[in-house]
Amino acid sequence: MKKIFYFLSLLIASVTIATSCETQENNPDGVMPTIELTAGEATATSLTFSITVTNAEKVAYMVVSGAASFNTEQILAGGVSVDSAGGIVTVSDLESDTNYFIVAAASNDKGSITATPISMKTLSDSDTPGDDPITPEPPVDSNIEIVSTSNGTWYDKSNYYVTLEAATGEVLILDIYTNPSFSDGKYIPECRYNVVSELNDYNTILSTYSGMKQSAADEYGDEFKSGYMDVSVVDGEYFLVFEFVLNDDAATEVRGSYHGPMSGTSVRGDSEMLTIKKITSTSFTFDINVRENEEWMCVAIEKVTYDMTGSKPMIFLSNYGFPGVGPQQIEWANGGLHPNPDFAAQGVTIEVGPGMDYIVLVATYDSTTASFTSAVFEAVVHTLDAQESEETIDIKIENVGPNSVVYSCTPSANVSSYRTCVLKTELVIEAEDQYYMAGFSSFESFMIYLIESSASESRNFYEAATVEWTGLWYDYDYTICTLIVDKNGAKGLSFVEFHTPRE
Repeated sequence: MKKIFYFLSLLIASVTIATSCETQENNPDGVMPTIELTAGEATATSLTFSITVTNAEKVAYMVVSGAASFNTEQILAGGVSVDSAGGIVTVSDLESDTNYFIVAAASNDKGSITATPISMKTLSDSDTPGDDPITPEPPVDSNIEIVSTSNGTWYDKSNYYVTLEAATGEVLILDIYTNPSFSDGKYIPECRYNVVSELNDYNTILSTYSGMKQSAADEYGDEFKSGYMDVSVVDGEYFLVFEFVLNDDAATEVRGSYHGPMSGTSVRGDSEMLTIKKITSTSFTFDINVRENEEWMCVAIEKVTYDMTGSKPMIFLSNYGFPGVGPQQIEWANGGLHPNPDFAAQGVTIEVGPGMDYIVLVATYDSTTASFTSAVFEAVVHTLDAQESEETIDIKIENVGPNSVVYSCTPSANVSSYRTCVLKTELVIEAEDQYYMAGFSSFESFMIYLIESSASESRNFYEAATVEWTGLWYDYDYTICTLIVDKNGAKGLSFVEFHTPRE
C-alpha cells in the first residue's frame, strides 16, 4: 500500500533538524534558489539526509514509500517545512527493510525549483546493531546510477518496452505491462511494477524479456528473476526506484534510481502538448506546446486514411511528419505548401476540405538519436461545413461532341470566383451514395473538397467565361460540376448533366 508521510503532527517530535547558527539573508542577489538532497545514514526505522539550499525563502520535503506524483507546488504546500538555510534531517518511525524516496523543493520571489529526488532504504532489523545508526554498504556492482533511457516503444496500449542506461555502461531492459484503462498507451501509471515469469496481470515486468547486460555491446544478459520497480512522477518527470534479483539464489541484486524523461512515452498531463485553436471549412490552426529548444515531429492527416492503415502513430510521424523546435503555432490550410521539407521539395500541397475529420499527431523527438522522447499525442479536428451561398452560375451548353463539350458560364453579381470541371456522372452518383466512407459529413462537403483538390483538375475563373473540355468518352454520361464562392466567402454548387454522342 502506498504511504505518504507528511510528518506534520504525530511525527514532528521524531524529526531533528540541525542548521547553521548563522542567519542567511534570503535571496540577496535576486536569483532563483538552488536545492540539493544528499543521502546519509540509515537504520531499520530511520533515514538521515541533508538539504543544501541557497537563496531560498521557503523549503519543504516529503518522504514517500511507494509510487506517487508530485510537483514543486505540491511539495511546498503539503510537505514538511524546514529552515530556509536547509540542514540535516532525520525521519523516524519508518518500516524496516523498505525503500523510500525523498523529494524537496525551494522557492523565493523569483520562482521555485525541485531537487533531484533520492532513494534510500531502511535496514532490516537483523542489520542494525543496537541503537547505533550505520550506513549500508552494499556491493559496488549491485548499485547503478541510470543516466538515460532509449528505445522506448509502445507495442500496444498496455505493453511498453524500454532500456535504461547506467553511467557505468550497464543496460537494463524492461518489458513493462501497464493497465490500459489508466495509461491508454500514452504514459506509465504511477505504481509498483513487480517482476513476473508469466503474464497474468497488469502493472508487471515480464522476466522473459527483461534483464541486465553488462554493456550495450553485450549480445546476451541476465534475466531478472524477481524484484520490483516503483514509478513516480516528480515535477513533470519520471522518478524510478528499482531492486531486481538476477539469480535464483538471490546472490546478485541490482538497485538504483533514475529521474528524468522516459524514451517514447510521456507523463500524465502532457496532453496539453497539442492545442487546437481555430477551425474553418478549409483550415485549422493548432499550437505545439513544448519547452524552448525542445525538438518535435508533427503531422496532420485525414482520419479515415489514418484509421484504414492501422492507426500506428509513430510510423506516421516517422514517414510523413515534419520537424520543428520549440513552441510553435501551425496553420494547416488547403493549398498551403506541405511543411515536410521532402514533400515541399516535390511541390506537395496541403488539402483540407469542409465537414471532414482530421487527426493531428505530435511527439517530442531527439534528432541526435533519431528517436521519439515522448508518447504520441493526438487531437481530432472536424472542419466546418462550408457556408451555403445563394449566388448562382448560369451554365449553357454550346456544343457537345463525341469527345468534348463547350459551355458558357455567367456568374451572378456577388460571385467572387468559381471553379468548374467535368466529371463522369457515375462518379458523382457514387460520391452521393458513399461520401461518408471518405470521412465527410455530407455530399456537398465532399464535392467542394473534390472540386477544390487537384484530383478534379478544375479551372478557376473570376468573371464570365466559355470553357472547352476535351478527352471525353463518346456515348457517355457526364456532369458539369461548378463550385461558387461569393464575396462573403460562402460556397455553393451547380450541376448540369449531358451525354456525349457516338462517333
